[in-house]
Amino acid sequence: MRKLTVKRRKRFVACLATMFVWLESADGDVRVNGRLCKKIGELKNGEEKSFEIGEEAAALLITASTGKSFSGEIFFLPAGSEDITLSGENKFDPAAGNAFRIDGNTGEAVKNYRKKSTRLGALILICAILLGAVGGYVASSLILRAQKERPKEFSADGMTIRLTGEFRPQEEEGFTAVYLSKKVTVMATKESYSEVPPLARFSLSSYAEHVAENNRIDKSAIRSEDGLTYAAYERRSPADGETYSYTVFFYQSTDAFWLIQFATEKDDADAFREKIFSWAKSVSFADEKAA
Repeated sequence: MRKLTVKRRKRFVACLATMFVWLESADGDVRVNGRLCKKIGELKNGEEKSFEIGEEAAALLITASTGKSFSGEIFFLPAGSEDITLSGENKFDPAAGNAFRIDGNTGEAVKNYRKKSTRLGALILICAILLGAVGGYVASSLILRAQKERPKEFSADGMTIRLTGEFRPQEEEGFTAVYLSKKVTVMATKESYSEVPPLARFSLSSYAEHVAENNRIDKSAIRSEDGLTYAAYERRSPADGETYSYTVFFYQSTDAFWLIQFATEKDDADAFREKIFSWAKSVSFADEKAA
């Protein structure tokens, strides 16, 4: 036997998410992206843990989910008797679910795994585009088109947003709610004061600046327009190499801060800007209605 030590650096990105550590094994009981694995532990933000593992070569996987939808990292452990120490952090990339990345972990096999395990980003957007294209071909009548464009409310954990009938909810680990359409993905994250007590001392503007500072967004990108506080930015996804446009809106309810991000392919950003702002303005919270 040998000792495997994994250190997760403390970061604001995915700070509330627990990472699950898996080891590929013939006697495993869960399939993670097609690999039979057994869970050997968990890693919270800033934690370092050691695990006893065998001396044979095996794949180590670190994900943010124990369900059917996996996202994360893979590291190919070499055979041997020497102890192994790894370190890493959750990288800011909403298109890849802010997945954990091991320092210095490169190679074609790693790149291919990251593409396969992407939960949002290109794979979901492409699937949504393909489904939308098929739907548009089959549902070419004006009646079905009107149903897609008709406003439709979605609610999650006290938040309500008015989108259109084209959107469909999608469960994704690490987000309070995700809604997919043909060309726009909406990702909502609730950060409650009860889970992160220091947040209760923040104003909406200071919270927005804190998020920007910890996620490589220039503070000058933060804007206020028509009662909304937001930041627009672009990111190249390491999962597929494509560039995506994001508009993140910041909200404050009585018990939490909310981040609601709208993601599109870069070429579609301008065409959807007006609709995105309209959807963002429709957001309301249950505690506001009760007041």
